[in-house]
Amino acid sequence: MDEQHGQWQASCLPWHKAEFARLSQMRRDGRLPHAVLLTGAPASGKSLFAAALAASLLCREATEVACGQCESCLLARSGGHGDYRWLMPEEGKRAIGIDPVRAAIRFVQQTSGYGSVKVLVLTPAEALTTAAANALLKTLEEPAGSSHLLLVSDRPGDLPATVRSRCQTTVLPKPSQQEAIVWLCDASHQTEEQCARALRLANDGVLAALHLLASDGVREREALEEQLLAIMGGELGDAAAVAALSGYETELVLESAANLIARRLSSLPAAGLMASQPAFDCHQRIGDWLSASRRGINFSRDLLLREFCLTLAGMTR
Repeated sequence: MDEQHGQWQASCLPWHKAEFARLSQMRRDGRLPHAVLLTGAPASGKSLFAAALAASLLCREATEVACGQCESCLLARSGGHGDYRWLMPEEGKRAIGIDPVRAAIRFVQQTSGYGSVKVLVLTPAEALTTAAANALLKTLEEPAGSSHLLLVSDRPGDLPATVRSRCQTTVLPKPSQQEAIVWLCDASHQTEEQCARALRLANDGVLAALHLLASDGVREREALEEQLLAIMGGELGDAAAVAALSGYETELVLESAANLIARRLSSLPAAGLMASQPAFDCHQRIGDWLSASRRGINFSRDLLLREFCLTLAGMTR
């Protein structure tokens, strides 16, 4: 199902507490917009923020965070709250089409059955098809009753301007590196060194880093980076380079290469950047492939990997 009973979260992550307090004060003052667009760095906890905000909106006792004990909290926590929906792509799909959006609009328009508030969370908002985004416009502009729509997006620039203009945008900060490492150590019970490695491999996405630590993904990412460095250094021929990457998901290969090049560029002195145009060009091309892949454009995997390997090897020639 792509429309689900919403996730429940008692509170947001530490680095989001100031923004959570600000929106909570707006709610108490009656100034919280009906449509809020939550943006910020990938894997920094935006969906958890949306879940915590939704829980506080639905809670009958909340002054700021959800109490977790009232009937509304217990229903939301169990996934049985009839005034709360979570809209996301179906499993195995990237896009949110017009039919689930129409169903979500009908949900928003129905009379609240458990209280005075209805909450719809849509994530990631950039997954909306053009038709789905257009269908949502009137509801974003004039939502029925006391309803709140929370849109979560890593890439708000991919959303139509008509959607963005109907929402109040809240940019959620990401943690500092030290704050992220401390949090990861506490959450994963791993050492600072292990957490720092995971954070680097996840391009500073703290929740992505936590997933790597929990799934032994650090070893896989480091192995992939070794292959990418070998290709960049010209140590592998074209066929061997493609074969070395064949066991990894295409999007993971692109993301890892983009992150690797970005880290290399960020470590260069200003004088070195002047001679790094091939690296910038390579990063841009990989970014274009990655963006197209996220939009659901289907590539021939073999052809894309061949072209990718040639581009990566050519960066240092």
